[in-house]
Amino acid sequence: MMSPSVITRMKSLARALRLLSQPVATEALAQQLESLRQVAALRNRYPTCRFSDSVVFHSDALASLSCGDDVRISAGVVFGCYRSEPEPCSVIIGNRTYVGEYCNMRTSPRTQIRFGQDVLIAQFCSFVASNHEIEGSGPIALNGMDSQRVDVDIEDGAWIGAGVVVLPGVRVGAGAVVGANSVVTKDVPSREIWAGVPAKRIGLRGELP
Repeated sequence: MMSPSVITRMKSLARALRLLSQPVATEALAQQLESLRQVAALRNRYPTCRFSDSVVFHSDALASLSCGDDVRISAGVVFGCYRSEPEPCSVIIGNRTYVGEYCNMRTSPRTQIRFGQDVLIAQFCSFVASNHEIEGSGPIALNGMDSQRVDVDIEDGAWIGAGVVVLPGVRVGAGAVVGANSVVTKDVPSREIWAGVPAKRIGLRGELP
């Protein structure tokens, strides 16, 4: 006679098998396996870098992402990079840059997100390299992309706090600091400290009391 614990495990396995037979579950599993395959390919190409198993790619990782040495990509980071051949990489990350958990990178064809060296990116940040046009009164989803404000540049040694959103056309200068939960809509000069929605200058590194 089987013990209660064995019966419980068998019931759990049966439920799991039923779930796996559902199309949605099968698709989700296939996507997860594809992401793991791409992470393995990145680890092979960039042996000094560290990529979490749960990094998500919505395109070909090897074609969309370029990393320097000792880059760290944390759990749950999403690369929503859409490009057209033979365009260069959509996201370029410099040496020793750290990307925190659950950050979100969004590019469209002919746009890029570029991180310099020694950049610190806290968790839950979003970097958006292009956006829809908002002219007219029709559905935004039917509008084309705004070609005037594109790309995001985060220069060497900058620190981007948790939950920050950086919008298209923005450059964050070398050594600058952006406070948590800010929305950056314009360029941040080097070494300045910005915060708020929209983000504004609140100080300069070296001048704080």
